[in-house]
Amino acid sequence: MYKFFQEQLNNKINNLNLRTLTEYCPIDAVRVRRDDKECLMMASNNYLGLTFDERVIEGAIKGAQQYGTGSGGSRLVSGTFPLFTDLERELAKFKNTEKALVFNTGYMANVGTISAIADKNT
Repeated sequence: MYKFFQEQLNNKINNLNLRTLTEYCPIDAVRVRRDDKECLMMASNNYLGLTFDERVIEGAIKGAQQYGTGSGGSRLVSGTFPLFTDLERELAKFKNTEKALVFNTGYMANVGTISAIADKNT
């Protein structure tokens, strides 16, 4: 089995298809420092620049002080925070739908919705 994985790894290296992580340090909403050079970040989900917005930072601080830094479990197991209920109610109203459901990442949205509507024959 080891030989198989080593061959797969070597193929990726030889085909210049090996992905590696690159470390960077954020400077502001659109600039990062990487390898001692300042670069424009064009691959981020921070396209609105909200990660450095003072209002968002202050809101996150207040939220952490009031609710802590994590839920401690899934919403189905341990319950849901009123903030999530309020957000989903407002989103449903905004979208003119009966309900809305918020996921924490795009991946989780895909996993949650696909597994809810698909079966083994889909």
